[in-house]
Amino acid sequence: MTMTLSSLRVQALGYVGEAGTDMYFLNKAQDNKEILQLETPESQFKLLSGMDEKLQMDYLLETIDEKDEFNQVIEETMQSWAEGNDEKMYSLICEEMKNVPELSELYEKLFTKRNLSMTEKIVSYLQGEEGIYFVVVGSGHFLGDEGIVELLRGSGYTVERK
Repeated sequence: MTMTLSSLRVQALGYVGEAGTDMYFLNKAQDNKEILQLETPESQFKLLSGMDEKLQMDYLLETIDEKDEFNQVIEETMQSWAEGNDEKMYSLICEEMKNVPELSELYEKLFTKRNLSMTEKIVSYLQGEEGIYFVVVGSGHFLGDEGIVELLRGSGYTVERK
């Protein structure tokens, strides 16, 4: 319910999922590139539906109560993404969730655990068949010490921003 409400609010601000970065690259690659998944829709659904009911309610109530703040955060997040300002994006996307006791478990499930899992999958691709891999995930998964970039660096990989 919370993710649906959040998605509707983002759309109301003019940001349409079909026009997102992930869909842009998926459409570009579809005809001539092999597409590998880091997560399945089923695994995401299972994660979200399997969360503690109280945690889901806390997150839903916070989302409902803070509509104006939510809209401002979305606008600031989009601006920081366009500017390439990772520190501000991390602050907007992750820090509050990570540092608010009621939401820290949600942060752990949505980011920390998934980042570890996606990083393991990326490493398995890199250790498998030789090639060049282009990885597209939500911006929040690249950020911070627990983000995919730092996890890959910690595994001995060189990560460059282009």
